[in-house]
Amino acid sequence: MSQMSLFDCDYTRFAGVMPAVRAAMRRAAGAPDSIGRKGLVDKINLIAGEAEIRLTGGQGTSISKDTLDKWLSPSDTSHPPSVLAVLVFCRACEDFEALRVIVRAVGMDLMTPEGKASVLKLGMKLKEQGAEDKFYDVLEEVPRVRKDLGEPPLVTPSSQIVGTQAVFNVLMGERYKVATKETKDVLLGKYGQTVKPFNPEVVDKVLGDEKKNAITCRPADLLEPELDKIEAEMKQWKQQDEDVLSYALFPQVATEFFKYREAQQKKVDATIADTKNGAYPV
Repeated sequence: MSQMSLFDCDYTRFAGVMPAVRAAMRRAAGAPDSIGRKGLVDKINLIAGEAEIRLTGGQGTSISKDTLDKWLSPSDTSHPPSVLAVLVFCRACEDFEALRVIVRAVGMDLMTPEGKASVLKLGMKLKEQGAEDKFYDVLEEVPRVRKDLGEPPLVTPSSQIVGTQAVFNVLMGERYKVATKETKDVLLGKYGQTVKPFNPEVVDKVLGDEKKNAITCRPADLLEPELDKIEAEMKQWKQQDEDVLSYALFPQVATEFFKYREAQQKKVDATIADTKNGAYPV
């Protein structure tokens, strides 16, 4: 596994890091006069006190709401939060976007619990193929695939899509020789617009002439209304509006439940009834 070099970084990213960090912190903290921001100060001070972290240039491990407001102010450039202060802030509000901004500036990213689970799944997939020795090759391929696909967030389902495609790219010995249906759907816009554009070479290789079918609108806008159709299909079971939703989401499971509910209500077990001849054993 090759080690990342700092000389590979785009240092122009650094110039906009602090404004972007503050913007992310503002989104997480809420309005300046909100109750949430006042409570956030208490959480920050509690964490900093327990960890004995200095949040400002002095010796104190606590801040005032005025200090927090200065950290977050887009116009006050004389009071930037330290990296440790950003870390404590993120933990206090359970929002790590500000820290992600810093990490991404050096070409890396944070791994969420879902991302960690995806890595474990990658290992299992490789083990099934007898290719455990390719594990680190796949880990290196994951960020490349993510970049090719417009840098989608590594959460469900995009984390699985990126990870699975990375496995195929490594095992086949040629990138995108085999593309999953989900990878194609991402490139066709069926998962929505990504943060950055797709790699045009990958689009050409994976989609070919099919790229003319790519969509740029909100995918859900292309769905036909189905409520009336679904309600007609299950009208014999409907006792309340929630039944329609249950059937729409889980038709087979819901139908079994409806049959069981009817059997309990009418004391008739549909599984032993002769519905064709209208007979029931006694």
